[in-house]
Amino acid sequence: CQSHIAVKIKPQFPAHARAVMNGCWATYPNRCKRVVVVEEDCDIYDDDDVEWHMATRVQPGRDVVLWKDATGIMLDPSMPRDEAVWGSKMGIDATKSVDYPERSLPPQEQLDEVKEHWSRYGLPGLG
Repeated sequence: CQSHIAVKIKPQFPAHARAVMNGCWATYPNRCKRVVVVEEDCDIYDDDDVEWHMATRVQPGRDVVLWKDATGIMLDPSMPRDEAVWGSKMGIDATKSVDYPERSLPPQEQLDEVKEHWSRYGLPGLG
C-alpha cells in the first residue's frame, strides 16, 4: 500500500528512526500516512515479520509519533475528499530500545516438515 511503508535501517544514532520517518514524509508528503522503521533483522516484505517487530519492540507512549495537520492524501477513504488536503501521519519506531536475546526459532527444516504434514495434525488450515 502506498500509504503505509516499512523501512529497514541499522540505527547509527539516537532518534535515527525518527529522522528516517521525517525523511519519508519530506520525500512523499502526500503519500506516507504510516511509516514503520525496523532493524536489519526484519524482512520488510513479510507483513507478519513487520507485525512481529511492532508487537515485540514498540511501546506506544515511547515509540509512536503522531503528526497532525500534515499534508493529506486526496485518495484517502478515511476522510471526506474535500477535507483530505490536510491529514495526519503516524510513525512507529520498531527498532530495539532495550537489549534482549535474539529470536529463537526451530531450524527451518523442522518448520518446513511441520508445514508439509500440517493436515495430519487435525488443525485448521494455514490459509
